[in-house]
Amino acid sequence: MKAAFEMRMVSITNGLQVWANAKLNFYLEISGKRPDGYHEVSTFMVPVHLHDVLEFREDPTGSIKLWCDSKELSTGPDNLIVRAATMLQEESNTPLGAEIRLFKHIPWQAGLGGGSSDAAATLSALNQLWKLNLTENVLEEKAAKLGSDVPFFLQKKAAWCSGRGEKILPSAFRCGLSILVVKPVFGLSTASVYSRLKIPTSPRDQAEAKGSFVSSEISKVNDGLFNRLQEPALELEPALGLLFDALKKAGAKKPLLCGSGSAIFALFEHDERALEVAKSLIHGPARNLIQHTFITKQAVKSCDN
Repeated sequence: MKAAFEMRMVSITNGLQVWANAKLNFYLEISGKRPDGYHEVSTFMVPVHLHDVLEFREDPTGSIKLWCDSKELSTGPDNLIVRAATMLQEESNTPLGAEIRLFKHIPWQAGLGGGSSDAAATLSALNQLWKLNLTENVLEEKAAKLGSDVPFFLQKKAAWCSGRGEKILPSAFRCGLSILVVKPVFGLSTASVYSRLKIPTSPRDQAEAKGSFVSSEISKVNDGLFNRLQEPALELEPALGLLFDALKKAGAKKPLLCGSGSAIFALFEHDERALEVAKSLIHGPARNLIQHTFITKQAVKSCDN
């Protein structure tokens, strides 16, 4: 079975427009702390259609400039987009710069990988805009310098990721599910969630989950869902527990934390059922905890046996 999505990149006036997709962790186990300070992970990540939109135009002066429609995000040198562009510029010795516009749709501090996806989109777009002709392997090496999840977004496939997340093995998974994503009014810091993590003495074996994610039965797919960070996130922000309870009462079978949070997702056979649950949720007792709800699907081009 193959499962892949295409990073949408189209020409616009004097530049390129790119869609940077979000991701979901269907499975996330953490087995230890590495000498480099990162954690050893085993995770199954799936790209979804929820996306940011980025526009890139060449700047002959060499400047790297970022504009964002959200005032919550920094557009300075600490932003992953700026870091990606600056690194690519310096390491390729190009005299060119870029004007970059970010239209933010993926919530931040939600565990959906928006920053990493934006960085990957930046590497891909500027490689083309600046005519650098860097290979995919070279771009992946640069992506790994920016963050553990960034190489995944260059692969354009559902994948099992290991190491600190940079080792990627594209994998089969069940297609066609509708996904309800709920973003609370609060975000969660990845570092704060990890600081409360209790590393298991006997990590889960991912073999059973691998079988679950290719099943045609949604109940089996739900059986494979797991996130080791869910417990520390609930300890850090007890209001998450109220949202989990509300989702279950509204009809979600097995809601799961998105990455390190704070968003939660649940799987459904079709959009109509996901919409029913979303409506029940936003009109229920937990409505004041909810900032955004999204109904999306896996961003796949094909799913062939």
